[in-house]
Amino acid sequence: MRKNIIKISIILTYFINCLLAQEYNQPLTMQGLNHTTNHSVISIGMGGVSLLKNDVSVMFSNPAALQSLEGIQVSVGGLLQYKTNEQVQHWFVNWNYSNLSLLMEGLTDQIPDPVIDPSVPFPTAKDSVPRPFDDLKPNWKNRKDEKLPLQFFAALPVKVNNVKMVVGLGAVEYANLNRYYENRNVLSPDIGSLRKNVFYIPATDADNLALPVYWLRSISYRSGSIYGYGGTVSIGLLDKFAFGVSLLTLDGTTREYEYLTGRGLLIFHRTYFGLYPYNDKNFYKTNGISEYSGTEFTLSASYRLKNANFGITAKPVNTIKRDYKYIATIDSAGSIIQSQEVNGKDEMFLPCRGSLELNIDIKENLAVAIMYEIMPYSKAIYVDSKSGSTSKPWLDIYKFGIGFEYSPLKWLLLRGGYSKQTDVFSPEGDYFTIDPVPFETYSLGTGFKYSGFQVNLAYQYTRLKYVDKWATNVNTNTESLQNIVATVSYTLK
Repeated sequence: MRKNIIKISIILTYFINCLLAQEYNQPLTMQGLNHTTNHSVISIGMGGVSLLKNDVSVMFSNPAALQSLEGIQVSVGGLLQYKTNEQVQHWFVNWNYSNLSLLMEGLTDQIPDPVIDPSVPFPTAKDSVPRPFDDLKPNWKNRKDEKLPLQFFAALPVKVNNVKMVVGLGAVEYANLNRYYENRNVLSPDIGSLRKNVFYIPATDADNLALPVYWLRSISYRSGSIYGYGGTVSIGLLDKFAFGVSLLTLDGTTREYEYLTGRGLLIFHRTYFGLYPYNDKNFYKTNGISEYSGTEFTLSASYRLKNANFGITAKPVNTIKRDYKYIATIDSAGSIIQSQEVNGKDEMFLPCRGSLELNIDIKENLAVAIMYEIMPYSKAIYVDSKSGSTSKPWLDIYKFGIGFEYSPLKWLLLRGGYSKQTDVFSPEGDYFTIDPVPFETYSLGTGFKYSGFQVNLAYQYTRLKYVDKWATNVNTNTESLQNIVATVSYTLK
């Protein structure tokens, strides 16, 4: 038993090191925690900004705004999500290894076999055309469609000693952790890294100076969400000021899968390289689940003028914990060679985050809103409870949004908005490693009122595109996200 555990540990270490050979392709830990969900369809339709009035769905994003509720309000909503991830690789022609780019792009099948001169003794790999041992091409596309419950809210305005208070309860999707990433040309060691070293070329063609490089395929996949359940209290002061606090208890489960298999062994000499079968054609897999837990407080304040509202929100420091359990498996030709259950814990300390919002009523039937949010995630600390190691894996996020709501008829509302923000990472090979990837979001929305009922619909399109760079190649990664969101609310005045 002890020997099996030691062997599994060695294999897991090898598995992780191969993934880390290309720094952008990290093992699954807490990725996606920054992808928190906007619960307000009105806000989604306006580019992520909020009107801060008569919308129970802002309960956990700006609880002070519940002061504007016109009565008891209940809201339920759901989400249709269409997500596409895509990668396109372009390999550069290398002076010493002219066939390398063709091999990596899966094009050597277009080259005929060379004619070997029998008078030349001891032919080497440079006298042949490298051909892959599989039919994989470097480019890929993955699509995932989902139907998800988004939120349920209920809020009740009451008066205590002439002070207006609003209390509420809600259940929401806190963060969507869905993730898919694949690289069909992982090289270990990472010979083309711009951050670690330049491409190493052996001094001669001598076999004892040749550089072995493993050629692998990796896949990482995660599916699931963290949900939140909690309540809020909002208190109005002096008719213009309002304060609010909300608390979410977080709980969720994700299913995860990581896969690594060898495609071949590249041996680089000075003027040529050879492709050889992987010594052991094993497949290294991890398959398991992660369970998340934590709490999140939100504090907010708002100031209301005749034709404008100003809001400020802060989320204090909090911690999200993860308990994971997976089966690490090594198999060959469909037969399991080794299998071991692995358990562990880790956690993420998130710093204080905050936002500012301003709404202006241009006309009685036209309002505009702007928002600026800062999330200093460079201060977030990841802790591996098993080893005790810590790291700061993320960069800061900044978000700016602007939107409008127009009511051409008493029963009809039209909305639109735009936002620009950054993610928590920079592309591989970027000279400025502290510059996060930016992306934009475009939104449209509408609302229909009848008696105390209101139906809100929103469409949101987000496209994130970035280029990972090496001395040998560039990988263009694109993520497209389309959300169609709907809620039905009822207000009892």
